[in-house]
Amino acid sequence: MSFNYSIQISKGTSFETKHYSSKDPILTSEQIIEKAGKHPTEEHILLHVESDGMLEDLNLREDIDISQKEEMFYLFKNDQTYNLELNGRRYPWGSSTINKKVLRIIGNIPENHSLWLEKRSETDIQINDDICVELDDSGLEKIYSKRGAVKIIINGKPKEVNSEEMSFSEIVELAFPNHPMNPNTAFTITYTRGCDCSPEGSLVKGDSVCIKNGEVFNVTATDKS
Repeated sequence: MSFNYSIQISKGTSFETKHYSSKDPILTSEQIIEKAGKHPTEEHILLHVESDGMLEDLNLREDIDISQKEEMFYLFKNDQTYNLELNGRRYPWGSSTINKKVLRIIGNIPENHSLWLEKRSETDIQINDDICVELDDSGLEKIYSKRGAVKIIINGKPKEVNSEEMSFSEIVELAFPNHPMNPNTAFTITYTRGCDCSPEGSLVKGDSVCIKNGEVFNVTATDKS
């Protein structure tokens, strides 16, 4: 019995991705480049997306097992690789520039996180749609992401927070700013539209909950006296 195996190849800076089939479960890097119709193969760079999301720069004779899953590759017409650091992880790249869209893909960066280029002696630069990061400058370009403001609703009022997780006490403070420290006041919190791991529920003192855009909290105060 013969099987058809599949790979994905994303070509160059256009990021156009196509699927290719193979009857052989083992392919060399050179054969993968040939499947994409690129010649001569030695004028191209092939990067393999590993299981942990990192990129590996492959030599032409290297064997790749494609029998377990659909492997993903990036293909460039270039004679050298460049390097960047994204959130502390070093990646090879086949072009001298890289943009925000590509950085989000290779680093698995969520849309609600902004991307920043670290500058050694200047203010860090936010990477917007119109900015391409140059990788051929001297030194290793370091890029990091950070979560932007998330909009939540507390007792019917919109609030913006920058945390991925909030405690019971922090939510109470947003609902009742500067409330007096009265031991006879008890607070209860319920929430809906939360994170996938906990879309709704209630909190007691000492609890924390992950924060998602659009999450709704109801906080009530009760006098125990």
